[in-house]
Amino acid sequence: MFVGDSTFLNGGIASSNTRIVAILSDDNGIIRSGYLPQNNITATLDDSLSYVLNNYYWPMWETPNAGKVTNPIDDLKAGQHHLSIKVTDTYGNFSSTSITFFVSDVNGIQIEPMAQFFQIPRQHDNVSFQTQPFGDTSKRTVTVYNQLGQPLFSDTYEVLNSPYHVNLPTWDVNRRKTGQN
Repeated sequence: MFVGDSTFLNGGIASSNTRIVAILSDDNGIIRSGYLPQNNITATLDDSLSYVLNNYYWPMWETPNAGKVTNPIDDLKAGQHHLSIKVTDTYGNFSSTSITFFVSDVNGIQIEPMAQFFQIPRQHDNVSFQTQPFGDTSKRTVTVYNQLGQPLFSDTYEVLNSPYHVNLPTWDVNRRKTGQN
């Protein structure tokens, strides 16, 4: 289960207007009819507000017993939130999972704190960061420093239609980018 998009990490930051994203699968199939209320696909926010998600489930054509739920949740208050989801398979067995996320009271694009420490002489290292709101363009400058705190080199990246979790190209110690992750 995710908030915003499928790159979201548990404990991350979400905007006040976001969405529930859940990728569901079960070998026996998933009940989504709503015939029996106890078998509804249900999300619960902060143990108080419930959403019935049956109509927001879309099967994956290539995998008959799997699907995706996407449902907007708007006007969330700043602070910590807890979101859980409950799903029932065609045999009546239910499963649930939950995540925690934070809504910031800061307007505009927000990039979560990032610090990457490389252990030289490793040949390659990866740099990643989280950003909110997803879907916007984000810019990030990566600067590599030596052990004395002097900059060795720097590069700026622009990520269009940014997901929540962004992986930048792999860096090697010779300052060559070796490809996208």
